[in-house]
Amino acid sequence: MKLKVICYSVSITIEPNVTNHQSERRPLRRLLWLCFCLCLLCSFSPLVFYKDSFSANDKFMIQVHHQHNSSFKHNTSIECQNSRKTAAEDVLCMKKKEFLMNFKNPCWFEEEAGGLISSQSEGVLQCLPYFYLFGVCKTGTTDLFFRLTQHPQILENFGDLHKETTFWSWGRYGKNGHSGHAYVKETLYNFTQFFNAEKIGETNILLEDMTEYSNKITGHADPMDFWDHSDWREIPQNDPTAAVPTFITPHLVKHVQPNVKLILMLRQPAERLYSHYYHGKYGNTTEQFHQDVVKEINSLKNCTEKYSYRACLYGQNMTQSPHIPITASLYYLHLQEWLEVFPLKQILIFRHEDYVKDMKYILKGLFRFLGVDTVPKKVFNSILTSKRKYITPNKLRKGSMLKETWDILNGFFKDWNKKLASLLNDERYLWRDVPYKLKHPMNETEVKRIKNYTDV
Repeated sequence: MKLKVICYSVSITIEPNVTNHQSERRPLRRLLWLCFCLCLLCSFSPLVFYKDSFSANDKFMIQVHHQHNSSFKHNTSIECQNSRKTAAEDVLCMKKKEFLMNFKNPCWFEEEAGGLISSQSEGVLQCLPYFYLFGVCKTGTTDLFFRLTQHPQILENFGDLHKETTFWSWGRYGKNGHSGHAYVKETLYNFTQFFNAEKIGETNILLEDMTEYSNKITGHADPMDFWDHSDWREIPQNDPTAAVPTFITPHLVKHVQPNVKLILMLRQPAERLYSHYYHGKYGNTTEQFHQDVVKEINSLKNCTEKYSYRACLYGQNMTQSPHIPITASLYYLHLQEWLEVFPLKQILIFRHEDYVKDMKYILKGLFRFLGVDTVPKKVFNSILTSKRKYITPNKLRKGSMLKETWDILNGFFKDWNKKLASLLNDERYLWRDVPYKLKHPMNETEVKRIKNYTDV
């Protein structure tokens, strides 16, 4: 660790100066003792920084050491024999797959898949994603996923925009809207069909023991999964009459993909909501946005005067009625849910603002996190200089939100951002470096010019 190296170098630098006179040794002993204490504190620090490793905060990105919150502890024992029957597939009671050792990506052979019996002796190759960009909506996940899949080892999927499967939050509950099977409740088999097992199965490495090995990986980016658990009552192990769920998406994912690499990109909460508002067509003017924000904050305030925030997030009135997605920006609450299930080493977190500021650094870090090869400089420069993927044209046409709305939202998010910054041990998640910027509405000519530099 970096601080340890510094402490050690100080101790060996001053050692030769120690004399035989007791009066001269005492200050030096105190200094040595101070260095020892600093090193000891560093060893037990809840957030450890490494100079050359990407297993913790390495400038912009961070893997968090969870400070456990007892209010989020749930009894997660799974009942299968007497579980409820719902229209959604009972994922938690499915037998876990044993993945093939000669694949970097999680894959296995299935004798029968999708009702068809394989004619091949080993069965049908099926694969799950190696990595999962699980949040958050309107932070740049489309652009990020596109650039990741330009790496020769990383394959896109067959979902929307070649990134979204919408399986865990929507598809398995019949809310996917995919052409050909809209409103059909998808199964785990349907999920596997989003990933190109045939391409992954093209083994391209011969190991020292002459074993064939495939180093190809695939993933998906479903940013709604971080926060949208509105159909939790359809999970058989949950009590549909309860105020809050016992099991939500992270529990299902963990059961099926225990070692999946998780990636999370966060954005200044008010800006994220404003973009989401126009993208989701919740409204069409800055004035309407202001009114909806005030209404939503008052609604949450009234609810939390009687119930916990968690109960309000998962209650019938919040999940079954139309609301603007303000709660999607309550990052601390949602991150706590995921940290209840997944170990810290699997989650990599960074800010949208830092991705925009230093894309090169972020991508290099992500490639290290995913354990893929370093690409030639020419290929990497091509990834960096590709057109930006997706913007929200309607937001450009409207300009910035009203300053009054900005102030209200930042007041609402302030305490939640403080909790997030404390959890991540990083004050950048207070977003003090993102001030209000007045942006005038663009006309169609200006919007078209922006589009020319973007694959919308």
